[in-house]
Amino acid sequence: MLSAMSVLSMRPDMLNQVFASTKERKRGIYTIRLFVDGKSRLIPVDDQLPVANHKPAFVRGVDVAEIWPAVIEKAYAKAHGGYGRIEGGQVHAALASLTGGYGESVKLDNKHEIADGRLWERLKRLVADGHLIGAGTPSGEGLGPDADG
Repeated sequence: MLSAMSVLSMRPDMLNQVFASTKERKRGIYTIRLFVDGKSRLIPVDDQLPVANHKPAFVRGVDVAEIWPAVIEKAYAKAHGGYGRIEGGQVHAALASLTGGYGESVKLDNKHEIADGRLWERLKRLVADGHLIGAGTPSGEGLGPDADG
């Protein structure tokens, strides 16, 4: 989710659509629009965030006043049964949940496509067409050298 929010932050127009309502923000209440199982859901949350050691327990920005990532994460956790159920995950799935779009995962295992530049050209076309692109590794993978060193 964190990577997806980072990607979405580059598109304020799309990020603003996630906040379905901020009318009650002075009272600390937000309505977040997420797509769960492909269906739009409005999820009300407050700004009372879990803490550990006097700091936000989960996502937090550099600027302590910037709470939008934590509010979105709280709504995402609420929609999926709690914070413990949203650990890890894949960027394309989280982007689809935030935008209602279609997510696709591209594996980087075709060395020829990488070496000859086809993958780079494909990514450039997708960006030019307005698609969101993020990167990540599945939990536990990519933490050390691969078989080829």
